[in-house]
Amino acid sequence: MESFFSAIGMGNIALLPVAVKLLMAVLCGGVLGLERTYKRRAAGIRTYSMVCLGAAVVMMTGVALANGGGDPSRMGAQVVSGIGFIGAGAIIVTGYHEIKGLTTAAGLWASACMGLAIGAGYYTVALLSCGVLFCVVHYGERLQGKLLAASHRVSFYVMFENSDRITDFLIEARSRHISISNLEHMGAAGNGGKPGVVFALKLPPELTQQQAYDVFSRIPGVLYIEMI
Repeated sequence: MESFFSAIGMGNIALLPVAVKLLMAVLCGGVLGLERTYKRRAAGIRTYSMVCLGAAVVMMTGVALANGGGDPSRMGAQVVSGIGFIGAGAIIVTGYHEIKGLTTAAGLWASACMGLAIGAGYYTVALLSCGVLFCVVHYGERLQGKLLAASHRVSFYVMFENSDRITDFLIEARSRHISISNLEHMGAAGNGGKPGVVFALKLPPELTQQQAYDVFSRIPGVLYIEMI
């Protein structure tokens, strides 16, 4: 077997350490992708595993080339900057001007960095970062949800029967001391001719988000309302 690898120019490669690094990259990337797959995101186990694996391969190649006098950090630096095109593809802006995919994009970038650490042989750093990143992604959403639910700043998308009903919404908001920090008319072409508006609101301390939702949904002429 050794003579075979020597014949194809692989006699100086320690196969076991390489296999360990590749396997660890797939596992660590897959751990992060598992949470994304569970939430039915476009980038899941396969994407995260491949990103982490690819970064590990690049870093191992850079380290190998450094033995000939090269700089191992140059190839790794290209991964950190180049992973941006995958992350950018995961970010979308919805019709309500709501940005989605930032967590997935950041996770892919972190997965690539984790792969670089594995490729360089920093196993402890990679394993610890994998655990921390998984906790941030999995448990951070719950904390973020609680903070957002307790916040007095909220945005609503509201579809009205006609444009005149927007005035009724504004009057109701003012009567309840709700500040409107931004208002954006979304047009009526895609709503069957019904106008839609995104309101960015600041609620008074005594009014919760759910209470505001209930108040606005009862306004005559409001056909549809969604908290975004």
